[in-house]
Amino acid sequence: VYDGDVGGVVTRSGYKDPEADFGNGKYNDHHFHYGYLIYAAAVAAHLGETVDRAAVDALVSDVANVAGRERWFAAVTDPNFYAPRSSRVAPFARHKDAYDGHSWASGLFSLADGKSQESVSEALHCYYAVGLWGVVTKDPELRDFGRLLLALEARAGRAYWHVDEVNVYGGAFAAANVVVGVVGAADASARTWFGSAAAYSILINALPFTPASAALLAPPAYAGRAAKAALAGLPDPA
Repeated sequence: VYDGDVGGVVTRSGYKDPEADFGNGKYNDHHFHYGYLIYAAAVAAHLGETVDRAAVDALVSDVANVAGRERWFAAVTDPNFYAPRSSRVAPFARHKDAYDGHSWASGLFSLADGKSQESVSEALHCYYAVGLWGVVTKDPELRDFGRLLLALEARAGRAYWHVDEVNVYGGAFAAANVVVGVVGAADASARTWFGSAAAYSILINALPFTPASAALLAPPAYAGRAAKAALAGLPDPA
């Protein structure tokens, strides 16, 4: 449903309950989750399947509203779902921090150490999906906007999530880790929101694997080191 107060697309459950759907109603993790839907739609359209373009455009605009254009719901037919044209607005790029280069996953929640983001790879995947949607809809501006957001996310991911011979952390943290699980505005954690196993931090910042992964999981030597650490850090199934 469209949230006219903030300007965005939220789930019906999330609109009623801020904690539902991983905080969707308060704009938590939108780029993570919507990225999978946009990617699936772009692939389906590329393969000639019928896709509801207005619905996908709504999700795209929620996370990547290029140039602030009013691209919302081109074929408005349901007044109970769509907001009036005058209120069809959304942020330019909801989650992206242009100064830091990467996105913040946290929505309208107050966190002690500021905004944070766990899976930089899922953020990158969202912007890859946005670019693909621009390709299949023959929208070069959206395509290039997605490419720009992806490039920024990949560069910041390598700088702030990857811990290799050149990193911004050093000391005991760098000696013990190959990746940051969660980057916060005022902290960096080796663990994730769902566990402390080394494999969790490494893999949540690598998945999903697509052609765009190469932009983040570079250079190859680092990717190999991370893969070995992930295998060694798998939790005991017992």
